[in-house]
Amino acid sequence: MAVINDIVQSLIAWLAAAELSPKLREITSVGTLPAAAYPQAAILVDEEEFSLGDAEVTASLRVRVACTAGRPAEAIAGSRELAHQLRAALNQSHNLGGRVKRLRAGGMRYSAIRGDHAEGGVIATAEVELEAKYCVQPLAADG
Repeated sequence: MAVINDIVQSLIAWLAAAELSPKLREITSVGTLPAAAYPQAAILVDEEEFSLGDAEVTASLRVRVACTAGRPAEAIAGSRELAHQLRAALNQSHNLGGRVKRLRAGGMRYSAIRGDHAEGGVIATAEVELEAKYCVQPLAADG
């Protein structure tokens, strides 16, 4: 029975094997990590839609890639490039080896922040919105 945690773990494993440049140092299901972990990716679950007894779930997810650099333009360019590579790879993923029934990559959002947490540099993020449909076993009538 696939559940959202299984889908997130599949995405983490898929990202670890993806040929992105630069290679991601950390892939997680939580938010921002220390500067040594960049470039990094986080898989964030926004919502799930299902009804009791349904065999199909629709989940809205975001894959956030983050890069750090001393200058804002470099950090932003790095995160955008990784996000575009990621989106292209997702579009060729053939639904992550059958773990999901349908995977749709949607819009992208960008942001950058300056602060001490990036060792005085800039952290830039790019998020790729995903919609995943996957099957679960319907609940048994007797139980």
